[in-house]
Amino acid sequence: MTDTPRWDLAAAESAIASLDLAREVGAAVGVPAVVLDPSPTDPDDRWDAILGRLAPLAVVTVAEWGRADVIGSVDELVAAIIARPQAATTTAVHLRTLPGEPLAALHQESLAYATLQGGAEHAAWLASQGRRTRNDDTPRVALTDEPDLTITLTRSRLHNLLDRRGRDELTDAFRAAALIAPDRPIRWRADGASFCAGGDPAEFGAVADPATMCVPLPYRRDVAYMPTSLYYLGEQFEPCSRNIYSRVAAQAKERGYMFKLGIEADDGSDDDGDDD
Repeated sequence: MTDTPRWDLAAAESAIASLDLAREVGAAVGVPAVVLDPSPTDPDDRWDAILGRLAPLAVVTVAEWGRADVIGSVDELVAAIIARPQAATTTAVHLRTLPGEPLAALHQESLAYATLQGGAEHAAWLASQGRRTRNDDTPRVALTDEPDLTITLTRSRLHNLLDRRGRDELTDAFRAAALIAPDRPIRWRADGASFCAGGDPAEFGAVADPATMCVPLPYRRDVAYMPTSLYYLGEQFEPCSRNIYSRVAAQAKERGYMFKLGIEADDGSDDDGDDD
């Protein structure tokens, strides 16, 4: 890695005028981050032009304040980007170029996710985590019809982490509920303290071909696309992950940090290997 550039307005305008800009900044040339140092008197349109020129490049813009991909403590943010340049720059480009149509945005996210899972950074992270094994062979989902048609996540000991088996059982439960009573509302709940803590980390990296796994994801009929914040009796459901993210993002904003969060398309293994 080379030293991270730090640009005020004049330096930034000089830098983006270069015909070789793509060879001077970016993860591929060892410069995954650029620090922007704006002045309160700088014209906004000139910074807009700079950010527009940098937008398609695999580089993360960082600033203490103002407009950039990430805002906050420059030293800490740059260190984190340098530690994981592929993940950082891929995420930045993805968020900068999100399509306006939600399904297209989800498809783009799946492509980015698959790309990163095939890289050295993800392999190193998996190796550092050690092999997780699960010995729970109990059902992940229950469907009951008294008094209400209810689907319950039952893996409470593991905060209802969603694995391949849980995904399939949940799909089957919704299909069965639709056949039992197509005109009745379905109550979806969870046992334990957490509604669902997300994808089961024990299955991360369990698929040898992430491209095949992730690329078709938005178009699979067995995958529900439901980006939403859960409410219960008119109040935000506290264990809902999106509500947790919102609270953390608000707390971070009070400390001068800004997060741009996209949709995570949780994955599950589709092979028939040992998943004990």
